Amino acid sequence: MTHSAPEICTDAKGFDRAAFHETLDAKALAFFSANRR
Repeated sequence: MTHSAPEICTDAKGFDRAAFHETLDAKALAFFSANRR
């Protein structure tokens, strides 16, 4: 992907990937915990 679509392999300035994943992971865990059977 780096060669065919480099624009999607680079974070925009100011984007905090670690913080994004921390939030995403917490929301996904909360969702699945609330909706599992």
